[in-house]
Amino acid sequence: MKKKWLIITGAVMLTVALAAGAFAATEPSNIRVYVPYFERGWVNMDIPPRIVNGRALVPLRPVAKAALRADISWDAATETVYVQTDSYTVTVRIGQRVATYKNLRTGTTETRDLGMPVMVIGGHTIVPVRTFFEPFPVDIWWDASSGIIEIHPPTPRAE
Repeated sequence: MKKKWLIITGAVMLTVALAAGAFAATEPSNIRVYVPYFERGWVNMDIPPRIVNGRALVPLRPVAKAALRADISWDAATETVYVQTDSYTVTVRIGQRVATYKNLRTGTTETRDLGMPVMVIGGHTIVPVRTFFEPFPVDIWWDASSGIIEIHPPTPRAE
């Protein structure tokens, strides 16, 4: 009887812990994204970035447009997002943890692990900021005390 009680208690505790973790994982935060040379610098987003399992996640469309001057397209049938810059075409699928980067200048293709699956929250594609943007010529800075993510392109870009 004691063993049965321990198993039931353990199962309940595990269920509560997992449910709390899943809820907390999708909670928005007060994180802001700053991209120098982009309008006033602050990226306007319909939904806020968030921290999930220690990773900063950002809405892909507004951040990629600001930091990379990218064009973004969506294929609803395959749940695939395409990010097009002057140098790269990036393909990510919802629920997958990899992104495919095709370098348009060299013709090479690289598949990279993003560390967690790409998600949709509130109708917006969310990606881990550091691992998604690492292949691009940008520097990413995180200030945990202020909750600011800075993405620095190598040089100012003309409009």
